[in-house]
Amino acid sequence: MAPRAEATDISVGPLPMPFGADAMGPNRLLVPVFHQVAWIVDDIEAAEQYFLHKVGTTPFVRMRNVRAEDTNGTYLGEPGQWSADLYNGFHGDLNVELIRPLSGESIYSTWLRDRGPSIQHVAYLSSDLAGDRATMVANGFPMVQSFCLPSAQLPLMTINYFDTTKLLGHITELIGLDPNGGAEFLYKAKQL
Repeated sequence: MAPRAEATDISVGPLPMPFGADAMGPNRLLVPVFHQVAWIVDDIEAAEQYFLHKVGTTPFVRMRNVRAEDTNGTYLGEPGQWSADLYNGFHGDLNVELIRPLSGESIYSTWLRDRGPSIQHVAYLSSDLAGDRATMVANGFPMVQSFCLPSAQLPLMTINYFDTTKLLGHITELIGLDPNGGAEFLYKAKQL
């Protein structure tokens, strides 16, 4: 019988923080709640079927032909001229988003063109979108696209995307919920 090995003491030093050493302190970059993983795809119907039948997501809310001009959409700081299909389902509490770019230049179309179908962004719900947006920009992560859902006339959700690809390999999205219906809009989508 071989002698029993003693347990190895494995100690972990300070973990690297993605946004600097004070990321968990009062100057932390993000406090929002992790909410979503999003894929950019060219065959949104096939991707939807995969997530429904292989992963077990809830049925997807299909927002077809979401247009920048209808949602106060921007791209690289200018009024956007893009459109896309946005499908949202849930796997437990995680929002699974599928995006198919339709027209115009956007973070969706350039991602699909340059990287192919893949995970493009992760999203956090923010209770202080203006403050979190200012912090992201001040830390060198420019806002590259934004819009409101379901429309500019009824902005229950404000979406801001930041370029964190050099650091993290993906875009980071912050979602601000309107206090007069944003949470209800999100809750109803989750209950489908």
